[in-house]
Amino acid sequence: MYAGFQSDSKPFTATATGASYYGDSIFQAGGNDIFNTYSDLIAILDNPASTDTDVTNAVAAALSSIDCGISTVNNTRSAVGTKLNELDALNESGESRKLQYA
Repeated sequence: MYAGFQSDSKPFTATATGASYYGDSIFQAGGNDIFNTYSDLIAILDNPASTDTDVTNAVAAALSSIDCGISTVNNTRSAVGTKLNELDALNESGESRKLQYA
């Protein structure tokens, strides 16, 4: 889904510490790795020795990371939308010129 035009390639592969992502770094932008965020949170929640403070800190860190990731995805969507609008405008201009020269 997020491997772009490479439909025969997996977008990411699970690793022991999270995931290796192939393609644009939407989910690993700016050093904020969403896959590692989920892995870290799961590790704290799965650990019976985790204290309430550990869980609270892990959830707060995960929420912050997820918020940053959502912002990155929204910015990427915006950039792609702008490019699509430009392509639509160019297509309409081309169609208009095709009618003029027909």
